[in-house]
Amino acid sequence: MFVTISILLLIFTIFYTWYVKKKYSYWEERGVPNPKPSLILGNIGKMITWQRTLTDFFKDVYREYEGYSYVGIYNCLTPAVVLRDPDLISDLLIRNFDSFTDTMIEIADPIASIHPGFVERDRWKTLRREMVGNLTKTKIKGMLVHIEKVCEEMLEYLKRKNYCVKATDLSFKFTGDNVMACAYGLDGKSFITGTSLMEQIRDEMSMSTKIGSLFHTSGLFFPKLCKLFQISYLGKQVPDKFKELIAMVVTYREDSTYAYNDFANFLKESKQKNDDNYFGYAMSFFLDGFETSGYALIYTLLEVTRNPIVQETARKEVEVTLKTHNTVHSYEALKSMVYLDSIIHETVRKHTVIKFINRKCTKDFVLPAPRAGHGKPVTITKGTHIFVPIEAIHRDEKYFPNSSKFDPNRFFDEHIMESRPKNAYLGFGDGPRVCLGKKFAVVQMKMILVTLLLNFTLKIHEKTVFPLGKEFYHLSKSPKGDIWIEFLPRS
Repeated sequence: MFVTISILLLIFTIFYTWYVKKKYSYWEERGVPNPKPSLILGNIGKMITWQRTLTDFFKDVYREYEGYSYVGIYNCLTPAVVLRDPDLISDLLIRNFDSFTDTMIEIADPIASIHPGFVERDRWKTLRREMVGNLTKTKIKGMLVHIEKVCEEMLEYLKRKNYCVKATDLSFKFTGDNVMACAYGLDGKSFITGTSLMEQIRDEMSMSTKIGSLFHTSGLFFPKLCKLFQISYLGKQVPDKFKELIAMVVTYREDSTYAYNDFANFLKESKQKNDDNYFGYAMSFFLDGFETSGYALIYTLLEVTRNPIVQETARKEVEVTLKTHNTVHSYEALKSMVYLDSIIHETVRKHTVIKFINRKCTKDFVLPAPRAGHGKPVTITKGTHIFVPIEAIHRDEKYFPNSSKFDPNRFFDEHIMESRPKNAYLGFGDGPRVCLGKKFAVVQMKMILVTLLLNFTLKIHEKTVFPLGKEFYHLSKSPKGDIWIEFLPRS
């Protein structure tokens, strides 16, 4: 019996070793460079065991294979591609979008999965069409009065806090109240009460560090398995508190006789059309307008505060705009402040909140040779995962010299902008799947900046400890330490 089992194990081991070696010869047979895979786990072993983030791995691959347009890797036994060349990236994300319409992340939660960044092609087209119509210039203009009110409440909050607060608290109260007002038609009042319903919902969706990291990691590398076992990539399922909030908003609008023309009205109309996606539309606004924008705002406040010359240059632009338009809160006034745009884009470049783009090949596609003038074109098959290492590209000295320095002129000086490929900056994505909430995110960040710059000089408080560090997330970036900012009133 023992001999039989030993022979069977030996046969299995030999067969499995042959099978694995065959799998790991995929890129070599096609002439595509790739880091050496380990047995079974391929190139993702350290990411699965939380020894490093996927983004750090991408940065190493990006730097090691200088001169190549793309590199092959293995997600366990499955081949995947990491793109390096901005022109090739544009080719896949824009010109050949039909071959890369889907993302690889699959969300088990039926509400969070409605987000345009997660759904498959056919469903995405419908969601995008619905969402875009409610984030137009006209719709955002109508939101400004709500954001201005939040700015006023923020000023009173800073006064009560003796003008020294954590950037995290300020940012999430601000973006949270904006989402409450602009998306749900409610008054968040977090600057008045000190508590934020949006933050409570976020905290209920989050999990302890280790379990949350496990779900986050599993959702990236084993999306179908996680969907099968109802494991949410985002953490816990969308809490009842959120569903009750949106149900209340929709019911109130159904009972109202006033003719609204805002996002909350869109949610009501979606429900009346028997469109069960309306909870998902509301969650999409939450994820983009509150959480992602909140992290971007934290880093924006950090950089404006740490760079006095940038702060003063921005303040002068705001003061000139105030004299020209007699306001800084109109859409036209905000649009005219291009240096503030540069600050936001440079922040998102240096502190890339969404650190990579993922796509899934939806039909066979022929890539050019991995190195110009060397080798042959390579066909990648349907289902192959594609990664765009945004953070690595944003830190490439070839496109952004002295990349660790915060320099808004990279997006303000036309000569500097023309000196690099247009698509070397991917802070909000690119192509048809570009971030739909970009306009709203930029507008709300400019609104808070003009308010703060007119009223205060910003300084880092001594309670802030550098280096800040960052939380262990594969896809997104958030600071680990507290950033304390002093707001010194200007006379």
